[in-house]
Amino acid sequence: MIPRKVSRWPLSIKRSSRKKAWSEKFRLVFLCLLPAAAGLALPASAVPAQTRLAGKVPERLKQPGVEKLKPLFCRATPVAAKYSNSSSGYTAMVVGPDGRVYVGTANYYDYGYWLAYNPKDRSVVPVLDIMAVTAEYLFDVNTQGKTHTKLAVGPDGKIYGGTKQGHELFRTRPEIGEQPGGYPGGHLLCFDPVAGIAQDLGILRAQDGLMNCIVDRQRRRIYFKTEPRTHFLIYEIDTRQVIDKGRVGTWNRYIDMDGRGDVWIPNYGRMTRYDVKRDELADLRVEVEGDGPAYSAPYACVIGGRGGERGMKLYGGDLRRIQEFDLARSGENAVPMRYACRAVPEPYEKSSDIHAMVRDRKGRICWPAVVSGSPDQLLIMRYDPDAGKAECLGYAVDTELEEHKDVKNHTAIQGADIGEDGTLYLMGTYPYYILEFPQLATDQD
Repeated sequence: MIPRKVSRWPLSIKRSSRKKAWSEKFRLVFLCLLPAAAGLALPASAVPAQTRLAGKVPERLKQPGVEKLKPLFCRATPVAAKYSNSSSGYTAMVVGPDGRVYVGTANYYDYGYWLAYNPKDRSVVPVLDIMAVTAEYLFDVNTQGKTHTKLAVGPDGKIYGGTKQGHELFRTRPEIGEQPGGYPGGHLLCFDPVAGIAQDLGILRAQDGLMNCIVDRQRRRIYFKTEPRTHFLIYEIDTRQVIDKGRVGTWNRYIDMDGRGDVWIPNYGRMTRYDVKRDELADLRVEVEGDGPAYSAPYACVIGGRGGERGMKLYGGDLRRIQEFDLARSGENAVPMRYACRAVPEPYEKSSDIHAMVRDRKGRICWPAVVSGSPDQLLIMRYDPDAGKAECLGYAVDTELEEHKDVKNHTAIQGADIGEDGTLYLMGTYPYYILEFPQLATDQD
């Protein structure tokens, strides 16, 4: 048996509370089954398009620097603390085919959840309890504490994502030495919005967590990168075969796939490409064209392209500039990159954080940027590759900010996605909120 010297419950939870906590967990398992039993999976047409919001800007957000910018009103729905004891969910966010927004939670020393947010009534309900689905009962740092991958919609309409250990104690945790009793490895999970059924597809690599996720719908496969050993994995959806292509260097939160089906992984000092035709990995140096500093690996990145199509340019951002990689011109040893625009508008010099990037249906690249203030301000930025123009759409204003006593402003953004109606959704953390900017990216813009 696995030694259980340390409880998986935080020390602040008393033994007398554990029975109550378990009762709550089994109640949540029951709630996860409700969508299937009650037919609550909504078709996209059942979720009405939201209208753009208006409201009053709180006095504390009226600061120098944003006085000339447009206020972008959003509504923020809190995620209950019982689903996330760290008030976070990382990049696990996607708009499902049923119009609901699916998010993952981080639950350190415990097991995370997948939740579904319904824009129609602003309800947040659990659809996947990771402990129940994986049938694991481990402790402390060995739990499936979070879903660190982006959630993604597969060719079968199911939501896919992978789990990861809750704490990155890589120098001291036992799995580094392949010792028994450590973290078992990240599970590939999926949820069927139509049937309301969650499924565990197994551990993809022993004692390695799953960090990134991108779905190739044409080839019906999913690409992952692991952590901490940074292996590149291919999961074949139809056969459930796992192919390990070996190590791909340093860690990075995002990977993406271009129009040819090649997968790109930003690495420190280089870019790594998985060539799908050759079925091989290669490291390419980055050649900076034009003015600007040497290449620095972006934390977030996204492939451009209109509608549901993927293009041949990848966008990433350091804290000052947005990078544009011309993948079509990449060769055997190098890929060209130029700096397309500023990451933030003047008078700001840089963003303190760019953790998410998405593209809208017109191929424009959007990212949330955080600039200093008291409190800090969240700006919504956008770059149009066709026009070669960047713009700040405005600064975010929660229409109910005064009612949310646990937050000064929503600035710790981890995940993002855009719905069919152009609504931008952001995952705000510390505390955990789902932010909704109705019809921010419509075809009429």
